[in-house]
Amino acid sequence: MPSKYIPGIIVLLFLSALAGCLKQDDDTTTGPRAQIAIINASLDSEPLFLLVDGAKVNEEGVAFGEVSGTVSNAYIPLRPGVRNTSWMMGTGPALEEKLFPWEPGAYYTMIQFDTAVNNQAPTILFKDVLNVNDSVGRARFFNTVAGNDSLSLVAVRTRDTVRIASRQPFLANVSSVTTNFASTLRAGGWRFDLLNKDSVVIYTNEILIEENTVYSFIATGETGGVGEKAPSLLQVVHRK
Repeated sequence: MPSKYIPGIIVLLFLSALAGCLKQDDDTTTGPRAQIAIINASLDSEPLFLLVDGAKVNEEGVAFGEVSGTVSNAYIPLRPGVRNTSWMMGTGPALEEKLFPWEPGAYYTMIQFDTAVNNQAPTILFKDVLNVNDSVGRARFFNTVAGNDSLSLVAVRTRDTVRIASRQPFLANVSSVTTNFASTLRAGGWRFDLLNKDSVVIYTNEILIEENTVYSFIATGETGGVGEKAPSLLQVVHRK
């Protein structure tokens, strides 16, 4: 599912039918909540907060290279409806609010990336389609390594290799983003190799994939970076 985005500005992916049905005075105090996974892949950033109607959705700020929720599920709940939505780093200030129709029972992901300047950085926000399967895991990949390197992600185990992404450009250098969980992985242990444009492994890690679970893998850092800014791979678990 390609999603348009504008560098430096949050992208609110409005669904025209939903926007026509939800009203700002809807009674959404009971019933299913919307769910959001907040990912901070922005270098030099302070902890990230999502704000809805001026209130923090996540009580604890999400630091660089981290994700909201827990290790086993990144989603946190928020009240649905057409809400004033914004975000801020640290103590702010918050960016300009925009109306966004948070759908009851729907799942969303927000990624802040690139390098923060004056507590601002490019951000995308999109709806997730969790096409889970009882016997396998599913995965997607985002390249947020600042620079001009296109990256590939390959999962390897005995007699099995899955190429999750091939030479994907830095997120700031693309005009649309594919958000579906397109890759299928059998449950069990895998070695994940992150490769640069010359097919050199720049990061590797052993990761356990569970059945009936979907994953986002976020390449973080900057090209040629060291320490905290060295290219790395953030695993994000999405569960219904």
